[in-house]
Amino acid sequence: MLSSVCHAVRVWRRTPVVSVTIILTLAVAIGANTGALSVLRAVLLAPLPYPDPARLAILWTEDPAHSVHQEGVSYPNYADWRAMNHTFADLAFFIRTTYSQVNIGAETPERVQSAEVSSNFFPVIGVLPAQGRAFNEEELKARSHVVILSAGLAVRRLGSANVVGQSIDIEGRPSTVIGVMPVSFHFPDGDTEVWRPYTDRIPYQPNQRDADYLAVLGRLKPGASIATARADMSAVGRRLEQAYPAMPDGFGGFGVNVVPLYEHIYGKNTRPALWLISAVALCVLLIAVTNVANLLLARLEARDREFATRMALGADSGRLVRQILAEIGFLAAIGAACGVAIAYAGLRVLVSTFADRLPRLNQAAIDPSMLGIAVVVTVVACLAAALMPITQLRRDNFAPAIRKRSSTPMKRTLAISQVALATALLASAGLLLRSYIGVERIPLGYDPRHLLVFELVSRPSNTLGRANLDAYGTRIARECRERIRSLPGVIDVATAGDLFQRRNPDWEIYPEGRDVKPDGSPLADDIVSTNFFRVMGAPLLAGRLFTPEEELDPNRTTAIINDTMARKYWPGVDPVGKRFATSPPGTKQSWTTVIGVVGTLQTAGRDTGPLPQMYWPKANYPDLKFIVRTATDSNAILGAVRSEVHAVDAAAVIYNPTTVEAQLDRWMSPRRMNISVVGTFSAMATLLAAIGIFSLLHYATALRTREFGIRFALGATPANVLTQVIRDGVNVAAIGAFLGSIAAIAAARAFSALLFGVQPWDPQTITVAVVSALVLAAIASAAPALRAAKLNPGEALRSE
Repeated sequence: MLSSVCHAVRVWRRTPVVSVTIILTLAVAIGANTGALSVLRAVLLAPLPYPDPARLAILWTEDPAHSVHQEGVSYPNYADWRAMNHTFADLAFFIRTTYSQVNIGAETPERVQSAEVSSNFFPVIGVLPAQGRAFNEEELKARSHVVILSAGLAVRRLGSANVVGQSIDIEGRPSTVIGVMPVSFHFPDGDTEVWRPYTDRIPYQPNQRDADYLAVLGRLKPGASIATARADMSAVGRRLEQAYPAMPDGFGGFGVNVVPLYEHIYGKNTRPALWLISAVALCVLLIAVTNVANLLLARLEARDREFATRMALGADSGRLVRQILAEIGFLAAIGAACGVAIAYAGLRVLVSTFADRLPRLNQAAIDPSMLGIAVVVTVVACLAAALMPITQLRRDNFAPAIRKRSSTPMKRTLAISQVALATALLASAGLLLRSYIGVERIPLGYDPRHLLVFELVSRPSNTLGRANLDAYGTRIARECRERIRSLPGVIDVATAGDLFQRRNPDWEIYPEGRDVKPDGSPLADDIVSTNFFRVMGAPLLAGRLFTPEEELDPNRTTAIINDTMARKYWPGVDPVGKRFATSPPGTKQSWTTVIGVVGTLQTAGRDTGPLPQMYWPKANYPDLKFIVRTATDSNAILGAVRSEVHAVDAAAVIYNPTTVEAQLDRWMSPRRMNISVVGTFSAMATLLAAIGIFSLLHYATALRTREFGIRFALGATPANVLTQVIRDGVNVAAIGAFLGSIAAIAAARAFSALLFGVQPWDPQTITVAVVSALVLAAIASAAPALRAAKLNPGEALRSE
């Protein structure tokens, strides 16, 4: 065996270009597939860290009439769902919002994310504290100040994970630690570090069904499915709707949306995106092994005289078979080793770039089983490439010429399949690129540059009543605005309720004097300061902006609307001065006057679509978002902003500071990841396909040396031969491109959810992919064609 390996090394050293090409091709294919499949396994295929995760689901209030599908749940609805359903073993609830963030510690407060949960939350999810215990019903009823910590927070703040029974300051109030969760537990989100019993609004009255603050977690009974649960909960919703027909305006309805937990965590588009990337990587692997098969086949058949001579001298065919396998195995081993290095480097780049955008991506590592799959597929393909020479070695009439010609159709078929796959990948990458460019070109309606956004959270002593808390927060917000505005480099400071709003509230409006029936379409709103539109750089199209006096109006008698809302409710009419109400005719209506129209602001991302939106005046209120317009880099002044805030209130915390550009970039990140990975793989595939066509024509041209000599002798010109060879290459590419375009359309239908503003059968993209494949085929054909055109007729006729 050792002698066979040594001989393999000598053989491949004689053809270093072919050897290096095969090794690099295998390395790229194995590395790309190992990386892609490792990410797929870590993110999607590895089970969630909960017992029987397939039986876990999140339940939301659903209101299809208003395009709302994931609204919160009120406590009365939760209690009725729990009592009336037949498919869930139990239901629990949790709250995880910006308002669930808490200050930990008294002297050096730290702002951390908390979740407020029901007493049965941990038994339902199936994970109990590693130290201590979970909550009980008595603690909820008694409103006990108890808390469960993450292992990381316990070590960071208290010095050890064994802190059960100790006291920790939360929001200025001592709370007893009754449990510490396992290190691997992260729910509802990866940054949740504190779990508290939710008691603030319990018990609700039955008529408070519009207080939809809860998210509900359910564990299905054994044998129950998501489909049966949806049918069951729909029936429950209908029963509640019949029992409570009169509900306040704006109520989200009684519909129930049951979402599998994995879909809640990953979203709808993560799964198709990762499957697409894995499929593209597999196509690269197929193209690569096809290319390697072509190269190996040509290399082995070029040694026909060697094999024939060795067999004539008495060499055993088994010995030659072992030699061929050793040569192939030698290259495959080196290619696999290089592939591991490429996979490792690619994973590091992918994780460092997208770890905060893709759940569990930071857990991705080279998976031995995925590496094994890629290597096995590659080795099998390489062995298949050697199959024809090996079968010929077992024939008594070893005829090189017959063998060469018999393999040409196979090579042509392999080249066609390469071009087909490459065309499909080019078209897929083109569709994603057109979607990305289409989203990027959507106007935002404002200037996102140099805008710093953060939420100011101030939590004074809990001895203050609710009214005093609001007054305190309002004063802090006002003083912080003035101090931040005076900083060097700050142009102005505005406030808003929810700048990056991505959910549409269930509003309906009724314009005065117009019979407009509610159609259930989305309608957003926000509260903003008088200078909000100037700070955002948004144009005022008609009317005027708010005055300082209107900021103090608690009755919302004036509003500014965007042009999308103006076109919908007052088409062809100037809406300034018009009035609308948010309650239907026949009820007590409070009228709001439209005082201005602004351009549509795409603050929730470019791809959310233009929403009708109205703005109410409110400058200072607790928990508003601050928008700071700066002259230069917004991040550079963040330290000075913190200092000014702490000068007003040492306990105040700036939460989640970011820039508008960074937030928009974060929303575009999944699309960028898709186009980056698919585009890179498509470029690899196209290059490999071009190499495959070059290999085919180079081999075919060598076989036709005598034919070309005869053509030259009969009067053919070099241009005739050049055109003929290039035409052969383009014909192969044309067949492959046609098949690839059909495959691209079929594949695009499967990942149509990832597309924006473009159809899977987009003719422009398909045409560009086909033309690109044909042009590359012509370029790849040029070198063999020039070689054929430069043949000496006399030498060509004497070659055989």
